[in-house]
Amino acid sequence: PTFWRPSKTVVRIGDKTFDNLHLIQIWKLRPMGGEEIAVVYPQDGYWRLRPRAPADRGATAFGSSFLIGPVTDAGRPVVEIEELAFAPKTETFSLKFKSGNAATVQMTETTEKRSALQVVFDKPVTGQPFTMVRSMYVTDTNNDAAQISVRPVSGKAWQEHPIMSFKSAEATDVWIGRTRPSRHNTSSPDLILNRFSKTTTPPKNEKTERQALEGKATDRDG
Repeated sequence: PTFWRPSKTVVRIGDKTFDNLHLIQIWKLRPMGGEEIAVVYPQDGYWRLRPRAPADRGATAFGSSFLIGPVTDAGRPVVEIEELAFAPKTETFSLKFKSGNAATVQMTETTEKRSALQVVFDKPVTGQPFTMVRSMYVTDTNNDAAQISVRPVSGKAWQEHPIMSFKSAEATDVWIGRTRPSRHNTSSPDLILNRFSKTTTPPKNEKTERQALEGKATDRDG
């Protein structure tokens, strides 16, 4: 009852409408019962994902948070969501933002390998970020994410940076994660942002995704 922001977002799940929801959880059934694979906080627009755990293992840890939509500052970065609807059959979120823009967020894969979202905006987000990652870093072995690798628009090879010293890049692909174990949320997943497109059909980039998932942040094959 004491979430840090007022509850203004209208939430629709199927044909039911809810007010004052602070947290939405997506669960999948598994042999051991149930597994929470995604969460979204409607009142400030924060999301977290985690891949499904192997059948004989406990659930993995959530890691870095991210925002989808026009990002504004309200004491900390937030996305103002006016209405959030979820269609269980297609696993698709429909977002209406306070800015007047809208987006669909479909869960296109929820496996042991990864959880993937495809995001499509009604119109481009201009003058402010359309997504943001927020994470925790104390040391190289106590963090949610410690490194970032980007694949520049003008080149084929990945560029690697410690995440705390990274400034900016124009890139087709972004990987955020770890190359060393962390004692904090050890099993939390890496994040990949890619397949950016001006149309509703993003380009295929399976080679890049495979390299990132395998931890090969440098493409030495060109």
